[in-house]
Amino acid sequence: MSNLIDYVIWRGDLTFSDNRFNAVDNFILSMITYIDYDKVFINYNPRVKFSMAVAAKEFCKTTSDKDVHLGVLMPSQNIRKIFELMGRSKRFSKVEISDFVNELDYEKEMQFCAVTYHLTDSEMFVCFRGTDDTLVGWKEDCKLSYLNKIPAQDRAVEYLETVARKYPDKKIYIGGHSKGGNLAKYSAIFFGLLHIAANG
Repeated sequence: MSNLIDYVIWRGDLTFSDNRFNAVDNFILSMITYIDYDKVFINYNPRVKFSMAVAAKEFCKTTSDKDVHLGVLMPSQNIRKIFELMGRSKRFSKVEISDFVNELDYEKEMQFCAVTYHLTDSEMFVCFRGTDDTLVGWKEDCKLSYLNKIPAQDRAVEYLETVARKYPDKKIYIGGHSKGGNLAKYSAIFFGLLHIAANG
């Protein structure tokens, strides 16, 4: 049975210009968004673009297979191998990573993480991380079942607004895993409503 490693090898020789961004790419990038870029890429400014090739090299240099833990909701098996292959592939190596934010607000009871992947000169993927292993994250996750809105949803709209303004000429794809998927849908809807209202 094929897996994500097989996909990266199979599609690795095709850039996003050659073969459009798809659901599997969405899942792979959503998965690696659980990596703590703050710790792994300490020598880089997470709000400045750096390539997937650099990211993968730094990650593999500082992290062994047994050290990889993406949280209880995301399987960590083979993530180091997948990231290594991504960094060497034509498809992912030149993807640029920027605008990484990872916020834990105990007062607001908010766990929020997002990053932007620049797929081509004209397309980018805004990705929201799902629930991590923090108690704040799980508490906020539970609140999704009975509150109309959680703090991370407002923060997602704000993040999307910020990157859309920063890169105004780019087409934006939005996604994420688990709670990240909820944030993606919420931000897309309310970002759109805000702009409809602003433009009359």
